[in-house]
Amino acid sequence: MSKVLRISADVFERLEANVTGFESPSEVIERVIKSHEEIEVIKLVTQSVISAEEFIKETGERKKTILLHQPTEAIENTMDYISTIFPQYNISHEFLKPGLKLIIKSKKK
Repeated sequence: MSKVLRISADVFERLEANVTGFESPSEVIERVIKSHEEIEVIKLVTQSVISAEEFIKETGERKKTILLHQPTEAIENTMDYISTIFPQYNISHEFLKPGLKLIIKSKKK
């Protein structure tokens, strides 16, 4: 069921500026929300990995659980990208709402 959403003219202009192809305003908003969710996951996971680096240097592995309220799809879409940010680690994960369990292992032997 559709809902009516009132937005200012300035916001509508910004929305129009973000259209790709023949997207409807709803499709643009959906794409922007999806991107926002994925960016939030990237930020939180990146912070967790960075904060664990000293521990990983000493032990070779760190297990962490972080609280996430983003959809499972956003988490799964971003975990592959996380591997490109931290190629020095093998990062596995398990999402058990609302916690994302990370296992971060050093690739160095």
